[in-house]
Amino acid sequence: MLLKNLFPDTADLTDRQRRYVQRRASVDFVLYNRVTNEPVLAVEVDGFAFHENEPAQRERDETEDQIFRTRRLPLLRLPTTGSGEPDRIRAALDAAEPG
Repeated sequence: MLLKNLFPDTADLTDRQRRYVQRRASVDFVLYNRVTNEPVLAVEVDGFAFHENEPAQRERDETEDQIFRTRRLPLLRLPTTGSGEPDRIRAALDAAEPG
């Protein structure tokens, strides 16, 4: 999902964060509460070779992380070299949706 669609109002973001959102920046998945239709969790799958070994990509990832923290929308990063993803997603959803 494009961040500019997820976060159309960027008034509370820094100039750098605003520019990042307005580019074609995106996350892989956004999960919504089906009653309120509000986003509750975003998921980004990070390729190890690209994200871990590329300083410019790590900087973009940090900008993205800051945007999600500002908006108080949890962002779960799942590395392609990881395991236990279903459990991590369930735990992130449980933490994001109290009750």
